[in-house]
Amino acid sequence: MHVLFLYDGYHKFNDRVIAGFTQKLSRLCEFHMYGANEHERNKETAPLKYDSKITGKDLVEHFHPDVILFQIRSGKGSMGWYPKDICNVGVPTALIENDHFPLKEDLAVNINVVREVVKWYKNSGLSLLIRKHFYEEEPPIQSVWLPPCANEEEFFPDDKIERVKKIGFAGSVDKGKYYIVRYNALAAIKNNYLAPKDTGKMRAGAYVEYLKKYVGILACGGGPLHTPLSKTFEITLSGVALMSQWLHKSKELFGDKQCFFEYKDDCSDVVDVAKTIINDSVTVKEVTSNALERVKAYHTDTERIKELYAILEALVAGKEIPRRWGQ
Repeated sequence: MHVLFLYDGYHKFNDRVIAGFTQKLSRLCEFHMYGANEHERNKETAPLKYDSKITGKDLVEHFHPDVILFQIRSGKGSMGWYPKDICNVGVPTALIENDHFPLKEDLAVNINVVREVVKWYKNSGLSLLIRKHFYEEEPPIQSVWLPPCANEEEFFPDDKIERVKKIGFAGSVDKGKYYIVRYNALAAIKNNYLAPKDTGKMRAGAYVEYLKKYVGILACGGGPLHTPLSKTFEITLSGVALMSQWLHKSKELFGDKQCFFEYKDDCSDVVDVAKTIINDSVTVKEVTSNALERVKAYHTDTERIKELYAILEALVAGKEIPRRWGQ
């Protein structure tokens, strides 16, 4: 199978979960990229220099792909650079949603953007929508849920480090709709002196090391979405106790054993949960061991890229799309 991956040149701190992950398809099949600055980054992977005049038909004639894969990060604006005929060139097309992107208007931050995207999905001619987050609503086209994962080459426990008995937090301190629960949880933990001073957004390399520093790390499930995020698996794969809201499909993802410490959306129990992590080393060891075993087996980049490959292979063959996670 030959995959042509169209990408918009976004290579920043979270590249690992977007282009960095998708490029691992090259381990399983013939793989090329096309998009702004990709040729300059890697001529072997992206042999064709980007030109806004190049059409979808031109790309097919140049690469002869079996499937065309492309991505959006947030909003309709990210779709604008793709050739207008990209979904109408006789080759199956699959779009990966990477950001929170609910199509329900009551969950959306910008209703107008949602309406535009729903319209675009319906009229685009897309063969398949691959959703990284769990949503209860069904999109207007064929879709499959491919949960986030963690890069096992970056995230792993280090038993030589003695963890500080605090609840760390790595990420933006945002009061927006999807992060207000996390914001309130962090405030409660800080007010009770259970968090360190070094919390907040940080560089990619610093983030990896930060997860090894404390006995617990605070995260969330996207507020009202209650969906597992990349942090869900990056934190647990680092061997640290995860604090999170409840998550959709938690049993399917983690099995019957406890793999993280759950707190309520209203944060009424978040201080008690934090104190348990800080003070009960026996329970923490059991929970983190459960999580590490489960994530290593099911939620690494290596495992998830196999699932993506199987999805694309079925799409090309015209077969039923495999739905490993039940959606």
